[in-house]
Formats: sequence, structure tokens, C-alpha cells
Amino acid sequence: MKFKYILILISLFFCNISFSQILTDSNLPIVIINTDGGVIIPDDPRVPASMKIIFRGEGMRNRITDQDSSLFLNYNGRINIEKRGSSSQTLPKKQYGFTTPKADSTSNQNVSLLGLPAENDWILNGLGFDPSLIRDYINYNLSRRIGEYASRTVYCEVVINGSYNGLYILQENMKQGSDR
Repeated sequence: MKFKYILILISLFFCNISFSQILTDSNLPIVIINTDGGVIIPDDPRVPASMKIIFRGEGMRNRITDQDSSLFLNYNGRINIEKRGSSSQTLPKKQYGFTTPKADSTSNQNVSLLGLPAENDWILNGLGFDPSLIRDYINYNLSRRIGEYASRTVYCEVVINGSYNGLYILQENMKQGSDR
């Protein structure tokens, strides 16, 4: 009888491990976000955090261990981040909006992320309503190709507070600007 319980406990333990993923490297850029104090990102207000974007270049393999090497960081600085959306907040994979502040933390700083035009408002689209993980990307790109304005997008892997969140699209926030 004890053997049966031990076997059940061991199988439950290994079942939980088999569902989790650990990101070590990727062909895509890796976005690492750590909120101050490890707080959970709320809907409102934005919370301060640090963000690093690992990107060695097109066709190169990006590694989590590169986060301490300035040679491979596309961005290494502060952000203010919050959950975004309404119906998407009911999904397990959240969408996030973030800004890039200046060192004084009172005003915004325009930065170029992953080759996109410099701005301070950004979106991490979790593709929650896109099970194919490509529909949003294709629609934005096709819209731009026919001459309509649409957010520019870049696929990336996202890690928040040490937990791998999966595939996201980093995209511009829709607003008017000199490059938007």
C-alpha cells in the first residue's frame, strides 16, 4: 500500500516537471524583465522594473547566459510595466505595455528596440487570441506592404522574474510620431 502512494507521488512530481519549460537559448531575441522586489505585474499602475534584451544579430543563437555581457544586449535599462488589454486579461498568457523612462524616472526616454524606430511606448503582445502564433504578425506586415500603417513587430522570447512566459511579439504602440 505504501509503495502505491510513493509511486503516485513520484509520478505526480514528474508530471509537473514535464509541463514546465526552461529557456536556455533561442534563435529569437530574449527579453528578460525583473520587477523591483519581484512584484507581480498589475493592470494599473505601472510598476518599475529592469529589462534586458539579448540579441546577437540575425541568424545568431541568443543565450540567457549572455544577459551579463554588454556585447550582446540590445537594451539594458529601466522600464515601467503593466498588464494591458481587457478580455485578454482573462487568458493565462498576459499582454504587457511598458515605457522606457529616463534616469530621473519622471520623464520618458525614446529608445530603439530590436531595430524598431525610437519611442518610449511599447507592447509585448502575448498572442493570446492567435493560437497559430503567426496571424497577428502576418496581418501587420501585409498591411504595411500595401501602404497602410500598422505597428512594426519583432518576435521574441520573454522571461519575467525568472519564469519563462513564452513567445511574444514586441510591437510599437499605435500613436502619432515622426517615425510612426
